[in-house]
Amino acid sequence: MIKYFSIVFIVLFLLTGCSKKTILPTVPFELTFNQQGTLSANGTELTVQFTQLVEESRCPPNVQCIWAGQVAVKLKINNSEQFIVGLNHSNYPSSFSYMNHEYTLLDVTYTNEASFGIENKCVVKLKVE
Repeated sequence: MIKYFSIVFIVLFLLTGCSKKTILPTVPFELTFNQQGTLSANGTELTVQFTQLVEESRCPPNVQCIWAGQVAVKLKINNSEQFIVGLNHSNYPSSFSYMNHEYTLLDVTYTNEASFGIENKCVVKLKVE
């Protein structure tokens, strides 16, 4: 009986580990680390997933800096194509086009101040048009 409950718990954990979110065109949305969103438009379904915090050199909370810094994240589209987008970044644009849609990075935040710079505590705000 304990073995049965253990198997059920593991299956439920695996099923809820990678949560999906429905994305509406032109409506900003947020994804946490490794979360996947699905956009249905014009009869096709596209997925977008936040897979990596590439760079975080912005000023941490409650610290005075002379340079605002920059941030970059990697997104995976349709489980294959990968794009890096950034905010105030000299090497990465804030948006890209893929399959007639424009993906724009609007913000990168964290679950709380203490988690600044920690990839799995990162939240990206995006918009798809």
